[in-house]
Amino acid sequence: MVDQRFSPESVWGALIKKSASRVDNWIAAVRASGTTSPELLGGVSRDPESFEFTRRLIEFVAGTEDAFTSALGLREVAQEMPDSMPVRDRLAVKAGGVASLGLPWAVMPVARRWLRDRVAHLVLATKLPVSSPPGKLPGLTETLRHYSEAGFVPVVHPLGDRVFGPSGAETEIARLAALAAHPAVKHLVVDPARIAPGGTDWSATDDVALAVAALRPILEAAAEHDTVVSIEPSSVRWLRLIPEVLARALADPELDRARVGTRIFAELPESREIYDRVSRWALRRVAEGGAPCEIVLGVAGVAGTERISSIQSGLAVPVIEDRVALTAQMLRLAELALHPGRAAVLRPIIASEDVWMLAAVVELAEKRELQDLVSVQLRSGVVPGLAQTLFTDVGEVRMLLPVIAPQDFVGAVEHLVGLAAEAADPESVVSRLEGLLTAAEDSEDVDGGHEPESTEHVMLVEAALAADKDAPTSHRTQRRAREWDPTERDSALFYRAPDEPTRFETGGLTAAVLGLTRGETGEWQLGEFAPTREIPARSDSGFANEPDTDASVVENRDWARECLARAHLQAEAVGVDPANDTVSLSPVDVDATAVADVVREAGERWATEPHRIRAVRLRRGALAVVAARDRLIQTLVLDTGAPIIELDAEVNRIVDAGRYCGQLAEGLEAVRGATFVPDRLALVAADDLTPLSAQAEAVLATLAAGTGVLWAVPSRLLRSASALVEEWEVGGITPGVVRLESVHAGWTLGALAAYPGTDRAVVFGDRAEARELVRRRPDLRIEGHFHVGGSMLIAPSADLGQAVSDLVDSAFRGRDRIRAPWERRFWSAVSPVHRVSARHLPMPCGRCVWEIPRILKGAILSASTWDQWPLPLRLRVCGH
Repeated sequence: MVDQRFSPESVWGALIKKSASRVDNWIAAVRASGTTSPELLGGVSRDPESFEFTRRLIEFVAGTEDAFTSALGLREVAQEMPDSMPVRDRLAVKAGGVASLGLPWAVMPVARRWLRDRVAHLVLATKLPVSSPPGKLPGLTETLRHYSEAGFVPVVHPLGDRVFGPSGAETEIARLAALAAHPAVKHLVVDPARIAPGGTDWSATDDVALAVAALRPILEAAAEHDTVVSIEPSSVRWLRLIPEVLARALADPELDRARVGTRIFAELPESREIYDRVSRWALRRVAEGGAPCEIVLGVAGVAGTERISSIQSGLAVPVIEDRVALTAQMLRLAELALHPGRAAVLRPIIASEDVWMLAAVVELAEKRELQDLVSVQLRSGVVPGLAQTLFTDVGEVRMLLPVIAPQDFVGAVEHLVGLAAEAADPESVVSRLEGLLTAAEDSEDVDGGHEPESTEHVMLVEAALAADKDAPTSHRTQRRAREWDPTERDSALFYRAPDEPTRFETGGLTAAVLGLTRGETGEWQLGEFAPTREIPARSDSGFANEPDTDASVVENRDWARECLARAHLQAEAVGVDPANDTVSLSPVDVDATAVADVVREAGERWATEPHRIRAVRLRRGALAVVAARDRLIQTLVLDTGAPIIELDAEVNRIVDAGRYCGQLAEGLEAVRGATFVPDRLALVAADDLTPLSAQAEAVLATLAAGTGVLWAVPSRLLRSASALVEEWEVGGITPGVVRLESVHAGWTLGALAAYPGTDRAVVFGDRAEARELVRRRPDLRIEGHFHVGGSMLIAPSADLGQAVSDLVDSAFRGRDRIRAPWERRFWSAVSPVHRVSARHLPMPCGRCVWEIPRILKGAILSASTWDQWPLPLRLRVCGH
């Protein structure tokens, strides 16, 4: 019956039934081996409610080096131990919790050593080299020898603290090169994000160049010692760059002997296209005399990270999350890789513990007589007994072994918590296999039926049927250069209220945390489980943040380059001679009263329009700004010289302000028993440091209230502000209701404040200017937005890696920022980390240099007073 559902051309139709019997044999063999799940994973799998305890225990014991903070956390979790915890571990945690506060500096090192021993089957904490020559590494050598004697191929996967800046990258490169040169290491995983840290989708070109340069010493060491280097990305951003990284890093004929591999995520819809690019490169490399390559196909578990990133950016989630669709994509990749011509030059390695999918792939390999070219890769300690079972049907079984230095064990916290979360998730591969083995044991003495197996079999059939259909296309469809083309499905031209469902749906962050569901009435209701919520998020009011420009799309990066190139040409065409540069007085400098009278008359006409009409005009003005994004970016480049990521965000903030103020304008007529009486004239004045979006927000808010605006814009932003006002007027805002003037004379603002028709003023930046306006007219209502010195308090239990990133981000991207009420705000709970060294400090770019007069490795970024601050940092910026 199952075979009839497949088309005659289907590859999987005849293999599904055979794979079911193979899985039965595997499960029986694993059960007969008598091995059980590791205590960390097995306990969480059998008692999912213990996951929170496991997470907190790992983070408090291993996530911070502050003894007192760890002691407090250990004492707290010791009171909440789950019943599923082994008696020996319960006694150890209980004793540690009692003694930790009395002697935290003596107890916590013992507790950390205990934790490292308990998870040694998942993460090996042992001495690692710092630089070449690697020296003797007895712990690592013994472990690798043990795996090799058991018949496995060990794959070393180095973990560690987050890497920041060129110094941190150089240290990581030296460590990886030393590992590649060690005689016991034959397979080494390299994450490009750790050797070329930082960067965004906008810096893709530079990031590739940095990764290529960083890989050179590692590949040279690997080629000399016949070590296979697998360049495996840990994020979707780096996965998209992998084909170019491979092509450029191995272009030198001197590296033809280097044996390399890479990894592709099945979650990404574009993974087939990426495989095609890598495959074509491998064919060319072998044809030119290079060594064959390897490719790891598997699921990376990046959906959660990408979902949160999509919520923040307003873009579609780029990965596949549905279980059936994900398995189908994995089968497509396996079918593509198990081609005799491709497998000979690009050896496929299936990285998964999903026995149903593995059985189907093994059946296909046997059908095509490629058993010797296919390998299976399992994670060390995750599913004991499975590796030995697969020996009979798979030519090579690899074991992925995460390794880390004991002093850097904090870098393994994220990995361990991820494993515990996977074990606690009933839909994960680990939990389903655990349930499959348990069900097999329970049903052996009953009737021999395997209901969970039949359920898994049905899911595999559905995935195989889906694999025969066309592969999914990219979820990211934004194209800035063509978004106003009527043929574009996601064009901003067709923006409407959120009654139209989006194409890609996934769980929302707020809904998942609060357990919210949406009923048929459209009202929020509490429910037991959180259903899927659409991303980008849409509110019932119709307001949504304007999505960022998707820099992961090559066409959008090209569009941005064209905008910057046109701005450069415009700057050359305008060309101002400083010797002949003169400043002329504006009309408001000459006669402030006359200009104010004109704006007040326009404001009176604007005030007579209904609130609903003003709201419509503001929304249309926002839509006009969306359409003129390229023009505004070009003018902002000329006026500010800011990077494209900041300019794009600046335009988005202006768009959001227009829609948000338009939404609030409608509410002015919704108050019963009262009538809103708008002012007639408002003055908006700012200094040179205030961003254009902050000034535009004040102007739009004033317009929403039905008031005319006299905008005294700084001279450096006059060009951008003029373009903005023109686009607003094109969109529907009444011409003349916003009067733009650049004030050059010192007396002009005072004269405008003294003008009796000025109802209120909004002043940005300069507190002294606001005081002067008050002195000129004490009864004038003034709203002040002033620059103040900021500070950041970093607690001992904070994630210092994240704190360093936030600190630099605040210094370079948050200067003079005034957060508006519609901007996205996200709070995150981070694991406690309490160590930083000079090599961890980030760089704004590859050419900027931190100047650190004195610093000790392990310096603590927390102090009770500023006098105790241990890191006197200065940044020498390259001037780019």
